[in-house]
Amino acid sequence: MVDFLTSGTFLIIVEIVVIALLGAALIWRIKKNNQAAEKRREQLDKERDIQLTRRLANDLTGSAANPSGREGGHIQILVRDGEHRRSETFAAGRPVRVGRNADNDLVLGSRYIARHQCMLVWQGTGLFLQQEDSTNRLTIHRAGKVIEHPEAMERLQDRDVLKIADVSLELVLSGKA
Repeated sequence: MVDFLTSGTFLIIVEIVVIALLGAALIWRIKKNNQAAEKRREQLDKERDIQLTRRLANDLTGSAANPSGREGGHIQILVRDGEHRRSETFAAGRPVRVGRNADNDLVLGSRYIARHQCMLVWQGTGLFLQQEDSTNRLTIHRAGKVIEHPEAMERLQDRDVLKIADVSLELVLSGKA
């Protein structure tokens, strides 16, 4: 028995046990990460479903009335989130709330976006950016120029690009002004 304990065999067995335990812990952690990623994907799918349902309900109920007088117009937002690209269209005259939460009109999946990042609001015949109380940096890129610190109510123009963290929103305004 003493020969066994003093030999290198015992140490090798201990090392094998430790390696097996570390491997099991690593496998457990990978499974947890995969479960968290799947849960996030399900949450994003649910948020998209809510957004589409809200938009369909607005279209069906005719709540796209345009208090700004931009009858028939709309705003198209081209969303670029890393490799993902999509286009969202909203009726002119209606405010568009942008953020990470599912209750926003435009839901962005980046974790660097605030729950309620900003609002796009119509005043008169113009579209304005109204920033929410967010610490996340937002810049406006307009015709080769960058507006680093937009005003509390910054007037937006056709083809302006809003950059929030790793997401870009290009605005395409159309309809009767």
